[in-house]
Amino acid sequence: MIALVCLFAAAAPDPIASTLARQGYVAIPFSEESEDSQPVVVGRIGEKPVRFLIDTASDRSSMLCSAAEKLGMTEDVSFGESRLKMNNDRAVSAKEVFVGSFGLNPHGLPFEMTTCPPAKANKDRAKPIFDAAIGCKTLSFYSTVLDFGEGRLFLMPHGAARANRSDDPLRAELLARGYTAVPLEANGKTGRLLLPCSVGPKKFRGLLATSLGNTIDFGFAIKAGLPLGEPLNPPVELHEENDGYSVALRQLSIGSLDLRTVCQRIHLEAKDLSELRVYSEVPGQPPVGGLIGPSILRNLRAIVDFRTATLYVQPPLRRLWPTIEGRWTAVRRVEDGREQQIDATKPTTVEFKADRCRLSIDSTTETYGIHVLADPIAPGIGLFPPETELAEDLTYPTGARLKLVGDRLFMNVVVSGSSRGLPDDLEAPEGSDLMLLEFKRSK
Repeated sequence: MIALVCLFAAAAPDPIASTLARQGYVAIPFSEESEDSQPVVVGRIGEKPVRFLIDTASDRSSMLCSAAEKLGMTEDVSFGESRLKMNNDRAVSAKEVFVGSFGLNPHGLPFEMTTCPPAKANKDRAKPIFDAAIGCKTLSFYSTVLDFGEGRLFLMPHGAARANRSDDPLRAELLARGYTAVPLEANGKTGRLLLPCSVGPKKFRGLLATSLGNTIDFGFAIKAGLPLGEPLNPPVELHEENDGYSVALRQLSIGSLDLRTVCQRIHLEAKDLSELRVYSEVPGQPPVGGLIGPSILRNLRAIVDFRTATLYVQPPLRRLWPTIEGRWTAVRRVEDGREQQIDATKPTTVEFKADRCRLSIDSTTETYGIHVLADPIAPGIGLFPPETELAEDLTYPTGARLKLVGDRLFMNVVVSGSSRGLPDDLEAPEGSDLMLLEFKRSK
């Protein structure tokens, strides 16, 4: 059972943007047209609009043939034959390339014109969601900071020297706000960023891949004994091969963050990543065993700092906690459409303390662990016995939709044991198996 949360608070200052602005960074928002969590920003080449995909899975910047033709871009042979080896690619260059209002290179930013899109996001679409992709080398040059929590990127004019992780105002600000820092390995040849991951005791390196889905290498999945789910795009003919399998993981860790403390499970695809490993393997290091895609990065409100090669992640509960922490006493109760009398001798209370929810109703008190989960419409929480958080299989026996209005907290609780789905609003009509509670903060 998952519960929805909808908390409305006044707009707060933006210390992250302020910290980066003081260092000279320029902020560019992700486009509202971004789909599947993939970061797309709007820019232009000359006076013609262009949509750029931020593609950390690739070292090179690239452009669709169709977009290059519309822009009237022609082949530039000055980059040499080495850039034209794969798929009959042609190299093109362009001046006046802007991401938002930020000029990438007054001397011309090279884009590689390809015969296929640089990521699968454009497949089977009448209108592609991007025209070109900006790869890791360009992102690294401009000391890019990607902020998936707020949907934006920051670029530093003319690039900047690599900073010291221990003397970095952005790092200090994020750690103070409950983020966890994960040191990344920056591949000096390609600019790609790799991070330490594990599935239980099995370690692997994950590639930050903002243009791709969450993926685990098929060979690694077999060696680690991971349970494979349904096949992806099952073959029609006997000689055809399957594209891979779905996988639901419980024991995935990113750096020191065990994702079992964040959600029930992570959904990935098991695919052959052998071609990717050719470009990313480092002798003596764990293999490249997976892709960490944008859906994970968004759920963890990830911030990627190319300048210091650091990933910052914030479990969703850390962002929610300051708004609900403390003890609350009910002043109104509606259960299955019926108003219930508040008994002052047996107060109904809820206390959020030490990452736990302690709910007291009718002299019965239950303590729950809390997971806050991303949802396309609203965030959600799941409530569960704390001792089961690291169990092999975790379920949410109950939950509540929350809304904070002034000094009042509304909590629409799913009755424990109910098989109903998510509550859609703050109503508890007859037969709904819902209990609507209105709380005020206790002094």
